[in-house]
Amino acid sequence: MIGLKKNIIFMLIYQIVNYLVPLALTPYLVRILGPSSYGELNYSISIVLYICLFVDFGFTLSATKRITKYIGNSDKISKLFYTVTVAKTFLLITGITILILSISTLDTINSVKTIIVISAIQIIATVISPLWLFNGLQLTAVFAVFNIIFKVASIPLVFFLVKTPTDVGYAAFFQTAPLFFSSILALIYLYKKKILIYTNYTPRFKLIIRTLNSSLFYYIGTMSVSLYTMSTPIILGLVSTSEQVGFYSASDKIRAAVVGVYVVIGNVIYPRVQRFYHEDDNLGFQYVKKIIIAVIPLCTIASIMLFYISPFITKYFLGEEFGESELILKIMSPMMFLIPLSIILSNYILLGMGHKKIFSRIPMITATIHIIVATILSLKFGSIGASIAILISEIVSFILLFITCCKLGYIKKLCVLKI
Repeated sequence: MIGLKKNIIFMLIYQIVNYLVPLALTPYLVRILGPSSYGELNYSISIVLYICLFVDFGFTLSATKRITKYIGNSDKISKLFYTVTVAKTFLLITGITILILSISTLDTINSVKTIIVISAIQIIATVISPLWLFNGLQLTAVFAVFNIIFKVASIPLVFFLVKTPTDVGYAAFFQTAPLFFSSILALIYLYKKKILIYTNYTPRFKLIIRTLNSSLFYYIGTMSVSLYTMSTPIILGLVSTSEQVGFYSASDKIRAAVVGVYVVIGNVIYPRVQRFYHEDDNLGFQYVKKIIIAVIPLCTIASIMLFYISPFITKYFLGEEFGESELILKIMSPMMFLIPLSIILSNYILLGMGHKKIFSRIPMITATIHIIVATILSLKFGSIGASIAILISEIVSFILLFITCCKLGYIKKLCVLKI
């Protein structure tokens, strides 16, 4: 088992690479592809990511939580891994069927079907990816190294192969394939280390259904959150133009790079928070309080910095064609503060204390509001309207989470407890 600090360091490096690679490629891709083709690229990948989210079905949280109980027991670890993988395979078949029907019936999706098919390698990767297993076993650093290797290797290939807007397929492949290859390498590692063992075990259908049911609340929560984060480019693509999707997506990559650093550290810390809660609720709350004290000043600085340097980022990073992205970045800047705190309130407190229904209900309310607001504002104001809609959704989400935690007495408990 690798220590928490080492996991955090490696995962921080992984997250930096995970977002710096797209960021490093963004100035090149936006200039080569232009706003329209760049918008088509991100529209297609957003659709694929939705299928990936469906296939994952919240196992990143639910299976990670279960695997912490089986550390050192290869037989139980292997049985859980095979059960989760078979469950994901059933979801894969359903997801691919929905995707084919969407391509057949919706012209906006049919127009980018080639890019979607190329990007679909990430859906396969989601089925076989053992990231949740590495997280639960506190071996996240190992998976991070594998992913970094393939992410970095993709950079020169993009520069070499993407020369015109017609090469958008290459751009799609090299943004989605690294997870597939790193997952293959990760599986080889698990079998070599005998963490996973070969067995004739075949999970029964009832067990697969039970496994899916145990992950349902996690899926509803994460899916609902994604409805007001990942869905925005899709809504834009349906009601506006590919160019507007390009403006929004270029800005959102920068926002995601900043917020993503906290998200990945949060995923590494999550199993540790769970163990503290298992020992004693007060230990869990003390640990969460330490995280909040560290996060608030860092996120405040990040929000202010993004607001003031957005003109520089737009001019020198994205180029003159993406002038509209400056205002989008300014609108998004408060999200650097809101999102990390919302994750703490939902994942570390509500989910940590077993409030699965509340964990899934709040994002569902927010998602419903977002879909309505985003559709109206995107239709009238394009990418600017979409960015306003996502900010409104994050504010609503934070307020609902904060009020809920107050009513349950958790905010008061955080204030009273000494570190």
